[in-house]
Amino acid sequence: MTKLGKEFWEDAFNSGVKQGTEQGRMNERVQIARNLLRKGDDVETVSECTGLSPEEVRALEAELLQKA
Repeated sequence: MTKLGKEFWEDAFNSGVKQGTEQGRMNERVQIARNLLRKGDDVETVSECTGLSPEEVRALEAELLQKA
């Protein structure tokens, strides 16, 4: 493999790892938000604790209410 090809694949791999890590962190924040909502915390508190926007938290709250 050429040096350029190797650099391309290394960049692609690192980009994939970064993207996967970010997605994992987002999934974790969403799960924490769901847990806080189930415990009765309000949207603003959940937003502050997780870093999710109030709109994202409201969407999760609506999703939980539909399942109930």
